[in-house]
Amino acid sequence: MLQVNRPMGLGELLDGAFRAYRAHFARLVLISAIFMVPVGVATTLLLGFTVSGFNQLFFAATNEGDIGAAAPTAYALLAYLVLGFLGYVAMALACVSLISFIVPMLQGEDLPVGESIRRGLRRLPAFIGMAFLVALGIGGLTLVLYLVLALFFFVVAAGVAALSSFGDRGMGALAIGAMIVAFLFYFVAIFLVFIPVALLAARWLIAPVTVVAERLGPRGSLKRSWALTRGNLWRCFGYLVLLVIFNFVVIGLPITMLQWLLMFALTTQWYGWLSGLVAGLTYFVNILWYPILVLAITLLYFDLRVRNESLDLAARIRTLEQSVESQAPTMLLTPIMTDGGETQMPTTEQPIQMPASPPAQGTSQAPTQPGI
Repeated sequence: MLQVNRPMGLGELLDGAFRAYRAHFARLVLISAIFMVPVGVATTLLLGFTVSGFNQLFFAATNEGDIGAAAPTAYALLAYLVLGFLGYVAMALACVSLISFIVPMLQGEDLPVGESIRRGLRRLPAFIGMAFLVALGIGGLTLVLYLVLALFFFVVAAGVAALSSFGDRGMGALAIGAMIVAFLFYFVAIFLVFIPVALLAARWLIAPVTVVAERLGPRGSLKRSWALTRGNLWRCFGYLVLLVIFNFVVIGLPITMLQWLLMFALTTQWYGWLSGLVAGLTYFVNILWYPILVLAITLLYFDLRVRNESLDLAARIRTLEQSVESQAPTMLLTPIMTDGGETQMPTTEQPIQMPASPPAQGTSQAPTQPGI
């Protein structure tokens, strides 16, 4: 059984996630598949019609006579939105159910799959509320940063335009150079925008686990994650980067390569079904990958509790108390020596006789006088 009873490095956390995944592979994959298989099949079948409908709308826009024939594609657009919502719900259900299974498993409890799903369902509303607040916070920060960059670029562009308005050739060259520098700075700044966004995401990385493990609400889970990651921000940031890289290698890169290969091999009339196949395949790959991701985040949650709250010390104290309680009856039944030199087991009515301590050095024991 995997236990987090000491602070662990990032490599140890990932190794522990893979070891726990191998040990409980069948049940972890089953929990994930229960929610993702139906959505994956529906996405593969319906998204092909949806993307084909978009293509029909695009071509109909150039031919007024065919617009009426493309009207039914509005239903395909509705199906696309419904599938997107169902996909989000399926991922949320899989996440809370997996956490409901993993947390007791790390604490030594073997929870059935059905009970894990029932516990996860009870925490789904709080999880959705937490995810909405996270999306709102990260999306708002990203929007503000991009607006600041856009304003800066607008000011630089206005300055370059003012310089180029002068007739001097030197000023024109200076304007061109300033424009090139501004473009380079803009692209670097776009990349730098992701750093504060990623840092914020790292502070809320373990919020999903706190929703289930500690039964907190949306705001309470974010505050709890913020408190546990205090002092470990860059460590959590590095862990998040590792998980993103693993996610890209496992899911993003193979599916992207498959999509490009099929686009070159198939004709344009199959692009709709190709999109459906790729989107559905993403869910099927997530059946295998998603449990590892949830395991990694849950192990980070326990590791942060060990570092900040001495969770390992509390666990050791409980283990010691249980050990003492289990040995207490054995200690009471220790054989004792009777006056006749025979051993006898004490009973509940017979008090335990403690051996007499030897006399202190330098003192003599008074002889017992008969008849006194």
